[in-house]
Amino acid sequence: PMLCGRGRGLQHVISRLRKQASAATVVWVETKMDGERIQAHWRGTGECRIFSKSGRDSTAQRAAVIPALGEALGDTECIVEGELLVWNEERKSIEPFGTVQGGFGPDCHLMVILWDLLWLRGVSLLSQPLVERRAQLESIVTVKQNWVEMSPIEIIDLESEAEATARLADLYAACVTHRQEGLVLKPAQSLYLPNNRGCWLKLKRDYIEGFGDSLDMACVGVSYGPQAGGLLDHLLLACPLDTNVRFPSFRLCLTVSMGLTKEESVLLNER
Repeated sequence: PMLCGRGRGLQHVISRLRKQASAATVVWVETKMDGERIQAHWRGTGECRIFSKSGRDSTAQRAAVIPALGEALGDTECIVEGELLVWNEERKSIEPFGTVQGGFGPDCHLMVILWDLLWLRGVSLLSQPLVERRAQLESIVTVKQNWVEMSPIEIIDLESEAEATARLADLYAACVTHRQEGLVLKPAQSLYLPNNRGCWLKLKRDYIEGFGDSLDMACVGVSYGPQAGGLLDHLLLACPLDTNVRFPSFRLCLTVSMGLTKEESVLLNER
């Protein structure tokens, strides 16, 4: 798939996009969905193959969403990209990150937010600008609410750097308020460049100095799993309820399963 560069801040993003812009200065802003990016190859006859961001064929694992894609795309042969999410019918909301991979209850189902069209009826659209690809995508998709939808778009005009920065600040503030992961900015005239970071930019709080979350926590336990070869694969992290006593009580907050090399896991296991 086409990849995104990292935006280090509001001014950095606008400045970088303005340097890349030619006569066309319109940029589209999409919400960065906190799910699983997919590319769906729809044959128009009910046959569909679904690939992950890494190119892995995940059709068998994501087969539950194929009927909804079939209703949305009909008999149109195409390749589309979007984000796979979990919709909770009882809460009427999208489930948190990790639900797609970790399983979900009977009140939930998979849904897709589509944002790009790469191939249509035997013709590659990679060399067409985003604005044209989007128009063709909208023409072939029958939206099915909470099952298959189109990614909403906000527009920023880069002609005035000050106005563009202010507009982006408003959009990002709304993103933070609604606890969304971030924003993706795409020039409306951008081509699709596979395996290239091109001119698309992501803006997330993790990328902005001073915006990331920092917590002081204690490791209070571990768990072991067969997938880790019998070694510890999760650290249990907790925060103290009262830091003014010698032996505080702790509240378990989360587990961490990323960041350790195999060698570090072996060393911790021995201890």
